[in-house]
Amino acid sequence: RIWSGIISQKVPKWGPLFQSSRVSKPLTQEELDAYDAPFPSEEYKAASRIMPRFVPVTDAHNSVEENKGAIRRVFSKWTRPFITLFSDSDPITAGGEKSFAFVPGGKGQKHKTIKGPGHFLQDEKPEDLSDALVQFIRDNPMENFGEAKL
Repeated sequence: RIWSGIISQKVPKWGPLFQSSRVSKPLTQEELDAYDAPFPSEEYKAASRIMPRFVPVTDAHNSVEENKGAIRRVFSKWTRPFITLFSDSDPITAGGEKSFAFVPGGKGQKHKTIKGPGHFLQDEKPEDLSDALVQFIRDNPMENFGEAKL
């Protein structure tokens, strides 16, 4: 709630938020500037200001049940390969792999909890994330699967 109602609405620059979500080494000034570059003024932040309000963070949120139902309906039938890759140090999604344990396509896959990074594991542990995805693709060649059906 604090994120969607206060922080996301008032923060003047995004770079420091990316910094605060990191567990490993701090971002350089050049990297901080790169995160801020797409948002040169407030008018460029409209989507990033409103999007957090759509994230169902409590069961009282209007779309929680609708989203949970959609996730169950789609993923309970998902037989194509499915992998979860989460960070162990992300306060938002740590443990999220448990939410997808019911997905048929995830059975027997090499799900992984990447040790160390915060929320943006692709930024802090890109090699670990890439290695896991490349292995997943190698383990699940597309020619073994027919047309995707929902």
